[in-house]
Amino acid sequence: MGAFAGQNISFTKSGNFNDVRMMPKTQREAVEKLLLENRTLTSEEARQSYGITRLAKYICDMRRDGWVIESQDVPFKSQFGNKSTYARYVLLSVQNDTEKISTDANRKANG
Repeated sequence: MGAFAGQNISFTKSGNFNDVRMMPKTQREAVEKLLLENRTLTSEEARQSYGITRLAKYICDMRRDGWVIESQDVPFKSQFGNKSTYARYVLLSVQNDTEKISTDANRKANG
């Protein structure tokens, strides 16, 4: 069950939601919505938008369900000065029983 299921929460500060009826019912639905709207997503963005702390788990599940999601390592320097990376997930396409949704990047790659 999603973090906010059954609660009347409106996200006006971030501008994501003003109408509670548009609120995803599960964290998986929230991840799907964010990827479909933005085409990319990081764990920090998922945490800030919906309080999702296990983004990699949902990405793994979605890949098993036919979502084509690429992981890109983004380098950064930690607060202690160490070099590190975090993952930026990029939606390339979604395959379900009735349709395929492709991004501009996928169309460019195919010519």
